[in-house]
Amino acid sequence: MLELSNESKNRLIIFLLILLFFSLLGINILSQAGFGLQEIIDSILPFFMQLFGIFGMATGKAINLTSDVAAEGTKSGIDVVDGSIQSVGKTLQKVSALSLLSGNKSRSDNIKSDDSNSNIQNNISSNKAKWCLVGEYEGKRGCIQIDKSDECISNQTFPNEKICLNPAKSDMKHFHQLEEHNH
Repeated sequence: MLELSNESKNRLIIFLLILLFFSLLGINILSQAGFGLQEIIDSILPFFMQLFGIFGMATGKAINLTSDVAAEGTKSGIDVVDGSIQSVGKTLQKVSALSLLSGNKSRSDNIKSDDSNSNIQNNISSNKAKWCLVGEYEGKRGCIQIDKSDECISNQTFPNEKICLNPAKSDMKHFHQLEEHNH
């Protein structure tokens, strides 16, 4: 709590007694002080408004100038990029024109016949992958994907990983018949 010295307490009591005395006479000192303070603020306020206006104007001009400089710099950068792209386009046109003028050899001279055993000629499904059982550990089966040309040492191949991992849930009789038919 705030503690006042005896002298401060005496001054506060004298101030309050003066306020009470003037209020009994019909003079409100606090409202008069408020009106006086308002007049002082009204006389000083135009000066501060002008001062803030100057700062605001200067700041606005600085922002506009910065914006103009940035816009000009960006335009210059875009012009440089545009010029570079135009240059590349012209170079490509010149190279294309030179290659057209330097002899139109028939492209069919460079075409070679294809071998019927090449990868392009093979049916896509001919190299379809299968799944090979590689073993079991603690009751879990392990399978790997192999190509048709790969050998499965366990001789147990399956059409997909799911069937390989759990053949009891699938109809493998149909698959083995297809395997025997394909060999």
